[in-house]
Amino acid sequence: MILNVSEINKVFEEINSKTNYKLKVYLIDGLLNTVYSTIHLVIRRWFLKRKLFLKIIKEKN
Repeated sequence: MILNVSEINKVFEEINSKTNYKLKVYLIDGLLNTVYSTIHLVIRRWFLKRKLFLKIIKEKN
């Protein structure tokens, strides 16, 4: 079975568009996950520091 070049290109473009879409979805998902976990960590650290700070102030008084 001999395929001409344009047919092969069509097949590759189809595969490419499908994988490209999946990759974009995974990338966006990964980015959102990273952003969420970073924000979560920052907020958690801030709360912990605040608690510690308030504790120190209470002990001084």
